[in-house]
Amino acid sequence: MKLARRVVWEARRYNAFASFRYTLRCTGQSVEPNIKTALIVAPHPDDETLGCGGLIALKRAMHATVAVVFLTDGSRSHGPCPPMGTDQLIAARKQEATAAMDVLGVAPSELHFLDFPDGELGRLPSDLELALLDRLTKIIQKYRPAEIYVTHGCDRLPDHEAGYRLTREASNSSGVESRLVQYPMWMMWLGIFGLGLRRGDLVGARRVAIRSVLHKKRQAIQRYRSQHETLPTGFVARFLLPYEVFFDAAEASGSPANDGAKTFVAQRRN
Repeated sequence: MKLARRVVWEARRYNAFASFRYTLRCTGQSVEPNIKTALIVAPHPDDETLGCGGLIALKRAMHATVAVVFLTDGSRSHGPCPPMGTDQLIAARKQEATAAMDVLGVAPSELHFLDFPDGELGRLPSDLELALLDRLTKIIQKYRPAEIYVTHGCDRLPDHEAGYRLTREASNSSGVESRLVQYPMWMMWLGIFGLGLRRGDLVGARRVAIRSVLHKKRQAIQRYRSQHETLPTGFVARFLLPYEVFFDAAEASGSPANDGAKTFVAQRRN
């Protein structure tokens, strides 16, 4: 069983690298970081570091304002067999997130933990969803970010796709003019060379060079000690490349968050 899992993970690692390189070759372009205020929305603690850690470090080196919102408490990262009690795991992940952001240059005062239930963003009761949208909208209005970064609308995990939808709705209702940017986490890992994705989902790819701050990103990832054994072997490797990949939401031709397309339902740590 372990051998079969390793084979699957190695195939997915190869697929993730190949798919992103193909996407960048066909539609991508290189862009430079800027000093515009940015809000990073992470469904779970560690998404922001893996997906945007280099960008965060580059912006903070330029003294740009960067704030981070964690939508869920991250309590289900270990599935049914957590190594500690639920409250302890939630506290540990908050401490890890704070430590990781310290490495990247983001102060604790710019971190916002909303603590909604992990694994439930796509099926929150209406009152909880409205509460989340209200809190997220107020954060957007507080910072008035020129850029909002959130997980991709086709990221193949329910929390990640719901995170995109909720962020888009909050941004639209905030009255703040922000550029919505998607960062991919699992969309290539869980598919076979983009199977299930449409061409329009991959339009607007951007590559940001992060070689100068890659050591900081690596250190920040290491701060998430509780997650080291939960992520598939080889998964983190793509996030240690000397560039990060983003997709401009305005250029995409649709996503599950917009048109109800089929969402892949998968456990976060498959």
